[in-house]
Amino acid sequence: MKQFLHLSVCRITVHGAVLQGAITLAEVVSTGATLTFINDGDGVTIDPQTGNVTVESGAARDSIEVKVSLGSVETSDLHEFLIKITDLQASDTTQTVFESVDALASMSHLYYVEPEWSLESEASLTFARLVPASNSRAHGDWTKARGDGLYRTLLRWSGDELDYSLNRRMSFGARVAKTGADWTGIRIDAYKTSDGASKLHAREYVGSKGNTTQLATTDVAWEYGAWCWLDVQVVGDVVKARLYPEDSTAPDWQIVVKTTQLANGAFGPGGFPALDQSPVIDIREMSYQPAI
Repeated sequence: MKQFLHLSVCRITVHGAVLQGAITLAEVVSTGATLTFINDGDGVTIDPQTGNVTVESGAARDSIEVKVSLGSVETSDLHEFLIKITDLQASDTTQTVFESVDALASMSHLYYVEPEWSLESEASLTFARLVPASNSRAHGDWTKARGDGLYRTLLRWSGDELDYSLNRRMSFGARVAKTGADWTGIRIDAYKTSDGASKLHAREYVGSKGNTTQLATTDVAWEYGAWCWLDVQVVGDVVKARLYPEDSTAPDWQIVVKTTQLANGAFGPGGFPALDQSPVIDIREMSYQPAI
């Protein structure tokens, strides 16, 4: 006799954020035995007691299929079927506070040569430290990114003791991807000119090595070694950014530009060395929330 199984709601975890997903109706041949959830591919685990699904790698998906067994392996009375979990909705916010070695695992990097990435302490503060390899840019790839939305990063960086170069800068990447030697995505850079003027700058990669198109540059007061917030919001083809001291109120957006870089990619802070010298970029906290 055919019976119908309908699981109405389950809990799914993607990179630590709990999601709710409606599960489509699945038709099975039933013997009344207990359901068993079966791992469906790399990076997916299922708790057999609760049916909760954890996606350990990759971005949040529009849907996911999970294999379910009904019956007993011992009696060979085993029937398998797939359920499709749809309409995933992520938690409103995600966050990493870089206070432990485990927190470092939430950020990897895109690069030509692997950067240094470590946990450091100073007085009462603990933070992540990024040092790009000599002459090799590094862009952060934060595992808790959720695509379009507002990204806030509390960070500081060095540079005043290094030989001047316009390319030695802190750079936040949005939708960044690397194929061979070719880069795509958006950059929000902070740098100083040869006469000491501080700038906030937006560029986008064009998919040919490290070549870029300039989008906007504006004067923004910031100092080497001072903790500050960098807010970057990306929604569709609109990119906004602002940079301000840690204890200050967020100002109006200092950069608002249109981008042609719409494909998915990595989000996270990074940096550019030059003249065989690298900045040191310290990161205390990073968070995501829907666009404001």
